[in-house]
Amino acid sequence: MKSNYAIFAAGILVLAMGSGCGKKAADAAAASTDLTLSGTMSATATSSLARYARVSSLRVGIDDLLPYGGALSSAAIDFTALTLSCVTSDIPPVAVTGVITSAGKFGLIVPSAVNKALTCSVLDAGGDLVASMIVQNAAVPDMNGNPSVNGSPAFSSETVALGTVSLDTTIADAIVTHSQIVDGSGASAVAGAAAVTAPFDPTGTWTVADVDFTLSKGEEGACAASTARTGKCHGPTVGMPLYLKRLVGKNVSDNSTVYGLQLWVDESKMQDGQDPTAGDPHAAMVACGDMTGMTSADAAKAGVDLSSYGTKNGAFTFSSSATFPRSGVTATITDGYKLSTATSEHDMQACGPKAVTGLDGLSKNVFVCGPDTAGAAKC
Repeated sequence: MKSNYAIFAAGILVLAMGSGCGKKAADAAAASTDLTLSGTMSATATSSLARYARVSSLRVGIDDLLPYGGALSSAAIDFTALTLSCVTSDIPPVAVTGVITSAGKFGLIVPSAVNKALTCSVLDAGGDLVASMIVQNAAVPDMNGNPSVNGSPAFSSETVALGTVSLDTTIADAIVTHSQIVDGSGASAVAGAAAVTAPFDPTGTWTVADVDFTLSKGEEGACAASTARTGKCHGPTVGMPLYLKRLVGKNVSDNSTVYGLQLWVDESKMQDGQDPTAGDPHAAMVACGDMTGMTSADAAKAGVDLSSYGTKNGAFTFSSSATFPRSGVTATITDGYKLSTATSEHDMQACGPKAVTGLDGLSKNVFVCGPDTAGAAKC
């Protein structure tokens, strides 16, 4: 098999639990009710160790992490310098911005937004992103056993109280607890998947284009194709084709519909000197068997049933060998990524995987080197 690959957010599958994506233009005229959203921001801060674990591959020993430890610190934030912006999934989208009081309270009315996927962000005075609002649901764990996260929830009631929103600027998250989202009567106000009609199906070939607006600080646009051929591009290239495939499954707990998304590129055109705009990502998907990418056991751990895909419901089969185009050397591959020809410029230490529970209480799969590689650890 060719060395093509799929990229999956959140490990393998992105589950749009309780919500769908935007409607197609033909469905945009469907009636919806205005949504009144309220809550209270509360400043929190993740410890340096927990923050480090979220942004690093952690290819270090546990002893090296000790300087990053310590108790959770409080954070003083001037909420009046921030705003909350929410954008609907309509085509075109509708954006509404509301102020935040010094006590952290906010409230805004989003037109025709009931039962529609909604993306909300906390912005600073200059309009730059401070944090993305996410809904954490401990009742539906992700594949690492942590609470699942939804960045575009839909709400089923005209009046929705989010409760306390934990604003953590160190990890750029504004965290809402799923169980505390209620309507005026105190009932759950998170829309089920069935309430979101005609969710958008992006299946097909898409072409990368650069943005037509000013990017926030620290962000970069897509690379030019000429830059990619020199090996100096470390991201998507203008004109590069992508193939998106929507997966549809069932939530094993309540049989509701959930969605996943595969993102494919043609790896053969991603090498130095190749033209990434000439790739065929659909052919790459077919070459890899057009599988869901998950065994039934793995899907069950994520709370998803993909059995409707029949023989296509399974893991990918990876190549057993690869030939490097520059040297012509052929290497055998084990476990999908271990090359028989791999060497190191430095002395090798005893390294291995380790499960670490961070100070934020979440489990991290890390890679450590040294005498403390065996078993689990709590830091």
